[in-house]
Amino acid sequence: MQPRLEDAMEEVEAEAVPKAMAGLELGELFVKNISFMFGKQIGSCRALPPHEINFVPLKQLVQSSRNEYLKLKTRVNNLQRTQRNLLGEDLGSLGIKELEQFEKQLDLSLRHIRSTGTQHMLDQLTDLQRREQMLCEANKCLRRTILGEASV
Repeated sequence: MQPRLEDAMEEVEAEAVPKAMAGLELGELFVKNISFMFGKQIGSCRALPPHEINFVPLKQLVQSSRNEYLKLKTRVNNLQRTQRNLLGEDLGSLGIKELEQFEKQLDLSLRHIRSTGTQHMLDQLTDLQRREQMLCEANKCLRRTILGEASV
């Protein structure tokens, strides 16, 4: 059986982490701790003087991390649901308003795709016309050269 998050938070409630380090990634936190212990500046991190260190309870840090995790999990679920809808799956759970909004979104996307395709074809046509003009010029030069040699 895995320990519950609430139990772990109660056990470490008395422990604290410096407030200046609360939003840091684990690697940054490690560098900051090393920097603080040895009183040196490491990379872009500098040792924190004692007056800059404010302690935040570890419980608060764990809670904010948990809240961040829940927000990200919700966002991932919403993105996955939207992706399934875009693939034409799970449309039965959508209401009329959502379906109309979805239809408008698909219509705009399709217009953008067609516009991009048309622009790509126009760019290719311009390049081909430029090549045709260059080849015609080269052909004229070759004709002049051939006619000039034939008259000699």
